[in-house]
Amino acid sequence: MSPRTEGIIPAIESSHALAGALRVCQRWVAEDPEAAREKTMIVCLSGRGDKDMETALKWFGLGKAIPSSTLMTGNKEAAASAAQNAQAESEAK
Repeated sequence: MSPRTEGIIPAIESSHALAGALRVCQRWVAEDPEAAREKTMIVCLSGRGDKDMETALKWFGLGKAIPSSTLMTGNKEAAASAAQNAQAESEAK
């Protein structure tokens, strides 16, 4: 959710914390939905997940990441080209 709504890509460790927080919140709702509405969960984020993307993509066999330098420049044409190249490489395998 954070990358979609905030533009933040948390580090791998912080991603684990977010997943754990989600499980706790789901348990709260399952146990007592009314009480769950009154609770607040705070999760601290750290690191730069854009640096971890290449590692995660390789680990899970999902293809090749768009270089973070391309994403940070805001160059939409370069990002689109990099995405097409990554897709072509993935399809070639």
